[in-house]
Amino acid sequence: MAGCGHAETAHHFSLHCDAFGSIWQQVRAWLDFSGVDHHSLGAHFLQFTNYLGGMKTRRSLLQLTCLPCVWLIWKERNNRIFNNIFSPIPDIVDKVKFHSYWWLRANNATFVFGCQQWQSDPLFCLGIG
Repeated sequence: MAGCGHAETAHHFSLHCDAFGSIWQQVRAWLDFSGVDHHSLGAHFLQFTNYLGGMKTRRSLLQLTCLPCVWLIWKERNNRIFNNIFSPIPDIVDKVKFHSYWWLRANNATFVFGCQQWQSDPLFCLGIG
């Protein structure tokens, strides 16, 4: 269990667990769009990566933020279960921002914006805001 008292399934702890469910809402707020989590994990990821419409840049941005979300939720789950270490949700969301920035920089050498600007306005940094 990831700390919420329910049986652990990938679907539950990734989307609906009290411990992690709000991460997706906070990431959507950071990206300045609203939405709801789908009931199916696969459908959630498809829906999340298409929230901002069909433009390739927008889908890429959402994929870029979706992957660190999943990875950091998994790492936090493991830290809670195996190391009894609990990070606050806002810290995890900050890590999503930080990791998405560095993943973007690693794949785009011409990206000129700094981490603080990325964290405050990612849509502007990608020219879609």
